[in-house]
Amino acid sequence: MKKNILLILIFLLIALGTISLLKYVSNNIIGNTQGVAQVIKDYIPETLKNFLKNTLFKNQYLAKEKLMNEKVVNKIYIDKISLHEKKLSLIDNQTLISSKGKKYTLKKFYYPYLDTYTMGMKPPGYLDIYNDFLIIATGQADFIYINLEDLNGQEVNFNFLNSNFDEFIDKKKYIQRNIVGPRDIEIIEDEIFISYVDKDSCNKLSIARAKINFNFLNFEKFFSWDSCVNEELGFKKENGLLDQASGGRIRNFNTENLFFTIGNYDEYSSQSALSQDMNSLHGSIIKINKKNKNYTIISKGHRNQQGLYYDKTNNYLLSTEHGPDGGDELNIINTKIEKIENFGWPISSYGYHYPSKHHDWEKINKKDLMYKLAPLHKSHSKFGFKEPLKNWTPSIAVSEIIKIPNTFDSSFDNDFFIGAMGNVIAQGDQTIHHVRLNKSFDEIIFSDEIILKERIRDIVYSEKDNSVILMLGSTPSLAILKN
Repeated sequence: MKKNILLILIFLLIALGTISLLKYVSNNIIGNTQGVAQVIKDYIPETLKNFLKNTLFKNQYLAKEKLMNEKVVNKIYIDKISLHEKKLSLIDNQTLISSKGKKYTLKKFYYPYLDTYTMGMKPPGYLDIYNDFLIIATGQADFIYINLEDLNGQEVNFNFLNSNFDEFIDKKKYIQRNIVGPRDIEIIEDEIFISYVDKDSCNKLSIARAKINFNFLNFEKFFSWDSCVNEELGFKKENGLLDQASGGRIRNFNTENLFFTIGNYDEYSSQSALSQDMNSLHGSIIKINKKNKNYTIISKGHRNQQGLYYDKTNNYLLSTEHGPDGGDELNIINTKIEKIENFGWPISSYGYHYPSKHHDWEKINKKDLMYKLAPLHKSHSKFGFKEPLKNWTPSIAVSEIIKIPNTFDSSFDNDFFIGAMGNVIAQGDQTIHHVRLNKSFDEIIFSDEIILKERIRDIVYSEKDNSVILMLGSTPSLAILKN
């Protein structure tokens, strides 16, 4: 009798524990992309997550999906009103204290487009400054401009820039919930350059340019490249869309040339990792002549370079790039030397293959080939490659890098702000990483962190009012950071 009662009690405890666990997962894990919830998700294998999603937690996921759809519908309705009014409203004004005790103010304006997650990881937009105006290329390939003086007020007016850009893209893909969209803009003198997913080039990135005219931007194609190799190994991109390892940053070099980052697209031929193939542009930073459009490779062995800054005073190019599961990097390219510097991907990386990558190669029975082409050795220099100046493991989903002058803060000297996206704030995500480099650009001599709790997609410095302007993808919002 006592034994039966004990078994019943054990059963009840297990049942209550299971119910409590299901309730906790439903309320705190499903649909939550931040903090502890995301840490737990990162440790669960992809196959197990998919199984739980389709069985034990199926109803909870369907409920979350319904809420997400309602959110999209409501947001689109709100956006249409905001776009019609052409105004950005102030939604937050706060004081931030960095990890080293520096005080900043952050002012956020509502940005009338969908947030990153609602849009299936589409970037909300990219920024640059032209004279007294902030110009934004949105994730849906609209162009808007704002008078910089308006950012000092409580409400910001904006206007659309009409253009012929729709001729170069598949607009249906750009407005859908997927990652297809612009990848950067760079204003050079009186021209705007934009990198974008090209409908005529195997969904690879191309560059278009236009003379800045506030009545109409008349774009023409500037640079394009073809490489349709992903099907050689049997890999298929969902809906034929390009994945996220694309690069796409554009930076001016001098009067004749600009720099352009091209990611590896997670693509390999059956013989080589294309980022190590000197006949391929995968995994490269290239220099393009603005007049004749001829290009040369500056560096190789990159994965997904999402930040780029050229320090013209010292002739160094600073690149931030996404690793795989870990291994985000800050790399320094010396543009004074003729040698093509190689940063090792995918032979060397401080990150690891995602479980999904193992699954992809297992499906085509070539997992051994994956390790042959991409061994991800935990040293660069040992295998003849240049070491990153810094790596982040776990990853911070690194984004743009810009130099901050000492007019912003008198203590700054060779200081840079690096954006981070990601989901786990405790690991350095959704944070501005402030680093100070020595004069030879081979050592970090000071570091700080400014936690925003927002995905930072793009950053630009405004001399006009001595501020840092950020495109934030979580709210989404346009933010102004001041010292």
